[in-house]
Amino acid sequence: MTFNPCGPGPVVIAHRGASAIAPENTLAALSMAITLGAPLVEVDVQLGVDGTLICVHDTTLARTHGVDLPVADMTVADAATLMVQPHLFGHPAWGPQPTPTLDRVFAEFGRAPVTWLVEAKAPSGTDAAEWARIGEAIVACARRWGVASRTIVSGFHREPGYAAIRNGIPACFNATRGADDPYVLSQEGFSYYGMRLDADEDNIAAAHAVGLKVLPYTVNRHVDRDRLAALGVWGIVTDQPWYLSRDYQPAPGPVYTTPAWPHGHLPSPVTPVDGQVDGGGLVLASPSLAAGDADNYTAVIAGAVSGWSAAHARQVCVDVDVELLAAGGPSRSAQIHLAETDIGYDDNHHGRVDAYNVLVRADGELALWAAVDGAAIELATAQGPPLAVSETAPARVSLQLRVNGPRVEVTRTDTSPPVTVATDNEQVQPRYVGLGVRAAKARFLDLRLR
Repeated sequence: MTFNPCGPGPVVIAHRGASAIAPENTLAALSMAITLGAPLVEVDVQLGVDGTLICVHDTTLARTHGVDLPVADMTVADAATLMVQPHLFGHPAWGPQPTPTLDRVFAEFGRAPVTWLVEAKAPSGTDAAEWARIGEAIVACARRWGVASRTIVSGFHREPGYAAIRNGIPACFNATRGADDPYVLSQEGFSYYGMRLDADEDNIAAAHAVGLKVLPYTVNRHVDRDRLAALGVWGIVTDQPWYLSRDYQPAPGPVYTTPAWPHGHLPSPVTPVDGQVDGGGLVLASPSLAAGDADNYTAVIAGAVSGWSAAHARQVCVDVDVELLAAGGPSRSAQIHLAETDIGYDDNHHGRVDAYNVLVRADGELALWAAVDGAAIELATAQGPPLAVSETAPARVSLQLRVNGPRVEVTRTDTSPPVTVATDNEQVQPRYVGLGVRAAKARFLDLRLR
């Protein structure tokens, strides 16, 4: 079985549908993944008490539905009446969604030009016979809807895969670190091997050596995709199939080239953002304010900027307004970073992310730093008028960031005269704009590219 990837490089597999911008495992997420051009779409399934295959990841409905009901106790009637509540798990813009069965998924999308990666799920302690029954149910459903030739059966237990292999359907075995013997898997008839994106490179190589196609999960950043592509993985499982596609082209003009929620934002992998869209901007509220933790840093990637790469002349101007709502101490700041990779910048990534950092402090200081090879370097600082910080009357700062080759210049345009910091440092080649706070509370408004 051969599939076409989205352009050269690993095949893009939509994890639980396009789950970064639509609620996971719903018809909306699956439809969006198909519309965005993902060639493979992954969906989780579990057996209900009446033998219905229900598309839910967790073994209970608590996280996704707000109902403490085991999926194993559900019936087809329950699936028809119990609604997914997207606001409970990061999708406040979405209203309640139906709970799909695999039959309904194939009825709705069986003719779509995609292959289905159907992952079997079950509660811990499920015995081999029950796992096999799940696999047989997936096979029967795929045959019933005429999509068996475009289905891969997947799971963290081998029995569902064995059921697929017995019926001539490709199978994928998942192991977090990829440490299970790939030779044995190959001899058993598995074609695919799923493993976490940080699995040992030796395990990836061993799987390749016996002809298994490796599918790392969950890959949401260009920097991870590119590293895994260099290792020769066959596909990548991602919440953001449009962003990770090799043929994805940013729309001209907007700085946001990652249509995620909040629009264009990837959270830091170390300190996930506690933020929300508010009043037309992104609010980042540092949890350290109450705790007094001066070392807290949280960040989001606002998106790639068209034209910012080593292969192109880097001439770009970004305007952004920053509202400080709480200072968290005189040395704390709201920050904008211009990074080389789309890993969320934070203190734990100094050695991994080269970036410029623009700091805005309540005392009026504007500073420009660089993080290069693990070292933080102050490049320039200028003093503006102090800000009267208040959550009821936020202090707004208007910034203009200009990049022209090695020249990086940041001007605070809300003062008279304007306050400017600049550098000709050539060690950073920025491609991404990020927003962050360090023990401060801030709202970022009207980020735009000129």
